Amino acid sequence: MKPLISIKPNKKVLVRLDINSPLKNKKILDNEKFNEIIPTINYLLKKNSKIVLIAHQGRKGSKDYTSLQQHQKILQKHLKRKIQFLKFNKSLDNKLKNLKSKEILLLENVRSLTPESKLYKLAKYFDYFVFEAFAVSHHPAPSVTGLQEKLPTLAGLNYQREINHLKKLKTPKYPYVVILGGAKPLDLLPLLKSKKIDIFLVSGVLGELFTVLHGHHLGEKEKILKKQGHLKLLSKLRRYKKSKKIILPLDFAIDIKGKRQDISIEELPSKYLVKDIGSKTIRLFKSYIKRANTIYYKGPQGFYEERTFQRGTKELLLEISKSKAFTIAGGGHSYTAITKFIKPSKINYLSTAGGALLHYILKK
Repeated sequence: MKPLISIKPNKKVLVRLDINSPLKNKKILDNEKFNEIIPTINYLLKKNSKIVLIAHQGRKGSKDYTSLQQHQKILQKHLKRKIQFLKFNKSLDNKLKNLKSKEILLLENVRSLTPESKLYKLAKYFDYFVFEAFAVSHHPAPSVTGLQEKLPTLAGLNYQREINHLKKLKTPKYPYVVILGGAKPLDLLPLLKSKKIDIFLVSGVLGELFTVLHGHHLGEKEKILKKQGHLKLLSKLRRYKKSKKIILPLDFAIDIKGKRQDISIEELPSKYLVKDIGSKTIRLFKSYIKRANTIYYKGPQGFYEERTFQRGTKELLLEISKSKAFTIAGGGHSYTAITKFIKPSKINYLSTAGGALLHYILKK
């Protein structure tokens, strides 16, 4: 994939964006993803390009699946110029034939096409395909890898920035510490196989599962984990039970009628819900962060959205922000937590991507 600076002026350009965004009351929430793509679009405008944007939002049948009409309005606000929204219909062909320099179109959600490979019919109208969607780069979809086979492909400015930062992880400085948290433990399991990583500070749902594996039942929280199907992962975790790389919580914070109370793992099970790591665990994890030279933050430690149970996430992020190590973080909730508790600039490389970042680190 060539850099964007190699593009020739006055060309028709199809740009794949990642503006897949959270919804609240069926409304798309403005977020950092829109800011990250602006430099690429502005660069294309300077080249007098004829620009057509494509992206997705959710999957058919999912709660977050919707039209990109709301995205059009947010993009217009960020770019401060008109963007025309078009659906995949008969009039689209004529419009693509007659694109004007510096004109910008946003097409409907690519996942509204059945199959999505119908996109290939549009390739004949374009001179370049610009890829500016790092967060979906691990998906073998027509709008991702498929169009790269149909058109000369260039890397968007933000995509190239992401890759340049990630190259530093090929030869990390040691100790290399990874902080695992969040509510999707299955996604984290491949990381545990990595031989490059020295220490895993394990919290979130994965930390709770390891706690159960070591014979400390959680009580009320364990019932929820079972209902969510997470306890099925215990068999896959057994191979890591004796690993000295994995550092587990010493205590947890439970919710007693809205009040926080720390209990040690020896005091488990509890009839109250576990919502965060406890004070002893915070101090233990911070001691490893202080000694690290490379840090990868992957997921919050507890219910950071609640003021009473944000302490674990907040204190670890504050410690990371003071570190002189090369720091990296990615994924939706990691991104949200970081922007909530510290200055994003305190992280050397902060990505909105979760799965793609993980795939890159795992060399997939």
